[in-house]
Amino acid sequence: MIPLKCNYDTQVTTLLKIAEAVGHPEGLAGNWVGNDSCKNWTFVTCDAQKKKVTVINFSKQHFVGRISPAFADLGSLENLFLNDNSLFGSIPDNLIGLTQLQILDVTNNNLTGKVPAFTSKVTLKLEGNPLLGIPGTPSPSGSVPGAGIIAGVSIAVIILVIVVILVGYKYYKKKQDDGTGGNNEGTGDNVATELRTVEGGNMAISVEVLRRATNNFDENNFIGKGGFGNVYRGQLDDGTQIAVKRMKFSNNNKGQREFEAEIAVLTVVRHTHLVALLGACIDGDERFLVYEYMPQGPLSRHLFEWEGNGGSSLTWKQRVSIALDVARGVDYMHSRAYKSFIHRDLKPTNILLNDNMRAKVADFGLVRNVSDRNSVVETGFGGTLGYVAPETLKTVARLSYLTSWFTVAGFGSVTRKVDVYAFGAILMEIITGRKALDSTLADDERHLVPWFRSRLLVNQDSVRNFNILAPLAEKWNPPEHEEEEDAGGTDLHMSLPQTLLGWQSEDRMAANATGHYTDHTHTSKLQDTQTS
Repeated sequence: MIPLKCNYDTQVTTLLKIAEAVGHPEGLAGNWVGNDSCKNWTFVTCDAQKKKVTVINFSKQHFVGRISPAFADLGSLENLFLNDNSLFGSIPDNLIGLTQLQILDVTNNNLTGKVPAFTSKVTLKLEGNPLLGIPGTPSPSGSVPGAGIIAGVSIAVIILVIVVILVGYKYYKKKQDDGTGGNNEGTGDNVATELRTVEGGNMAISVEVLRRATNNFDENNFIGKGGFGNVYRGQLDDGTQIAVKRMKFSNNNKGQREFEAEIAVLTVVRHTHLVALLGACIDGDERFLVYEYMPQGPLSRHLFEWEGNGGSSLTWKQRVSIALDVARGVDYMHSRAYKSFIHRDLKPTNILLNDNMRAKVADFGLVRNVSDRNSVVETGFGGTLGYVAPETLKTVARLSYLTSWFTVAGFGSVTRKVDVYAFGAILMEIITGRKALDSTLADDERHLVPWFRSRLLVNQDSVRNFNILAPLAEKWNPPEHEEEEDAGGTDLHMSLPQTLLGWQSEDRMAANATGHYTDHTHTSKLQDTQTS
């Protein structure tokens, strides 16, 4: 009997490992099928004669995950384009073994650590990765840095770990009072124990780098105020712009918790419409958080201050796009991330815009985790009046007397509905251009939500029109556009329900790529380093 011959393409196994590192996104899972990687596999180009992969082009695919070391198994690879995605972690050292490699493009990601020593024949494109190759960022191997870096970074890392351990222990032994009463946080919501370090070390960045980037926090670089501190624009040595939140507090439990909460959430939750945390630093009683820079600033500036700033009003297309961006970011936090989170302080000042007027949710200092088994969390109320549902407050009688915006403090149960209500208020602001709470108006017009609702219900014809239009909106498909604009990965020809299902599928895949952040291995490595 003549034995059957199986022509198995070993490149298939390699490419599937590569897909796994970015969470098997739909664009790969639906097209990378069969036993021949050179036959109609998207993003893959092969040598026609040798049947070897020579080019992989993941450019601008919005992939979330890491650069797989399996790329090194593609010995004939010549060009690797990974630019304009949401890749994090380090560039694998073993890629220097790709002897045929000519171009490696990783621009505009969130990569960290040192750059492997590629030969001079390899063209490296690294821009748009603020912490890649900068002194003070972790090395891919996780080894102890050189003496020059230890002075600036390792001390900060050790202090950060010690602070986290001490605060975690303190929280565990005794619930802390932040000055407004007891805080009965649910188990599993201890932000100190949620602090994680990224693969290859940590997210620490030296204060010297931040001072140089911001010209020693010059007032000319001041761009706004955040929780417990000011925010400055900075520019790294490679020209990449960053935003640095500088906080100073001593013996302030609430401020320390918010600092830890931002790190805890943003090192494990990454999404196109959530502002990315690039680094953190502790220097004495000062804390620093480094974010991607959003040039157009907060949404509030474009809704309420555009005339005074000499700008122009947002177009309706921009308003719809911003609303969808925020919805997608919040939906990911609630339902698509590896854990479910409640933001608790959604408002236009916490929604930032890039140069393309695409929105990202920011400021995660009040975020709380909701366990899979419990959709309610016992916690201190957080939020801003105008965006907090009256029924969630213990006392609402004083609302009509309040004349300014401030953060609400109280205690009780909160659910994801806290964010849903806030998002509804933001939608009303986007539609009307009015603030959710405006002390300059008469009492019966001061609060946008009841005012907006009264205007809708005052005319029964309006109610009937809404009842007719609501079911039609789910079936409506946008018309063909003569000139397509960048929709940030959204198909403008899909209906809203179809678009939502597409988002959920993409985010489910992306969540798989970040699930391993729950591992404590790297924290243990840092603890070993400080004792060695």
